[in-house]
Amino acid sequence: MPNELVKLSLSQLGIPAILGVLLLYYAVKLLIFQDVEAIRPPQWKPLRPEQRSAYAREAGLLLLLFGVCTAIASVLMLFIPLLGLCFLTLSILGVFYRFRRMEEKYTG
Repeated sequence: MPNELVKLSLSQLGIPAILGVLLLYYAVKLLIFQDVEAIRPPQWKPLRPEQRSAYAREAGLLLLLFGVCTAIASVLMLFIPLLGLCFLTLSILGVFYRFRRMEEKYTG
């Protein structure tokens, strides 16, 4: 019985784990290497040069926070799937809103 529970948990956490690794990768790229081109398409308005490090720091922290929210949502989905899905949806909406505000702040 416990072995089956571990297999079920690991199979359900596979996609959120991959998403967490991707978020961590881009957060490190932003926070340590300040590579803002990794997340911004070239056709967007360019950042002001003096704002690059602040943008990279804020975007990296946003990705780390989203990674934590994804981990919490995946654990919630194991026990209460609807609550985990709602939490993930709210997290995505929050990240979209904050990213849009961040773009306006640093490119406007």
